Amino acid sequence: MADHSDADDQVLDDLFRLVPGEFVPARDRAVRAARAEGRREEAAALAALRRPTQAAWAVNQLARNHTPDLAKLLETGARMRAAQARPDPEALRELLGQRRRLLAELVDAAVRDAAGAGERLGDAAMQAVEQTLAAAMADPDAAGRVAAGRLVAALSVPTALPDLGPLLAAVPDPPTPSRAGGRQRTTTASRTRRQPEHDTAENHRRLVAELEQRRDRLRGQAQAAQRASVKGERDLAGAQEQAERAQGRVEEAQAAVERARFAARRADEARQEAADRLEELRGRAAELQAAAERADEELQARRREQP
Repeated sequence: MADHSDADDQVLDDLFRLVPGEFVPARDRAVRAARAEGRREEAAALAALRRPTQAAWAVNQLARNHTPDLAKLLETGARMRAAQARPDPEALRELLGQRRRLLAELVDAAVRDAAGAGERLGDAAMQAVEQTLAAAMADPDAAGRVAAGRLVAALSVPTALPDLGPLLAAVPDPPTPSRAGGRQRTTTASRTRRQPEHDTAENHRRLVAELEQRRDRLRGQAQAAQRASVKGERDLAGAQEQAERAQGRVEEAQAAVERARFAARRADEARQEAADRLEELRGRAAELQAAAERADEELQARRREQP
């Protein structure tokens, strides 16, 4: 992750608010402004910023436009981690329901915000947004990065599903039937008392099976997304390098144009000076020609006066 500490917070907020296509030109303008003002460290920090991916940009906008909802999601993640540590299966089951609902609501909000900004989030981008939010629920460091609203890439930390070992250990087994007279007997009353406990255990086991399936599916998706992210990062780095080289060529061309314009102005001034000098010489030549003609007339007159 790039170090933003030397860059002005307002400049960073303005940059990360922009849609991805506007990021690089705005960043380069900020770099030039910082260099022109002698703020070298800030210029270097800004120049190191990468263009956010579309999914990262969408999550950044959630941090800006839906702060209370995002805070509620992160709080739910913290409560899930606490319930896992106890462990507390009942609390986890309730929190998992909240997790699904909050993730769905925030992903929908990201899609709406993107559409309002002229961006369309495809399936891959929506999945990356959901995985990033899930990572923030699972890990406090990821939560801080998401809340800061300055991500440049989606997070691929494992999802916030709890470790199922404590959950399995916490599930009660069905009670052993009572024995009477050396043989097992089950009365209607005892079956009635055990039924809620048995249902609770079955519900927990069913929940565990569902969680395991969802965990395996999401881990597979996370691995695929991670591979795609690595390739995307390489492609982005290559494109950014090409863009920076192109920007350098543009700046060189602009400097050449300025030099050419200056040379053209100097040539025009020299032409004007030459034209003025020529006019002056032409006037002088006319004066000398008139003087020569007068001298010739005077000479002819002198010759006629000779005896």
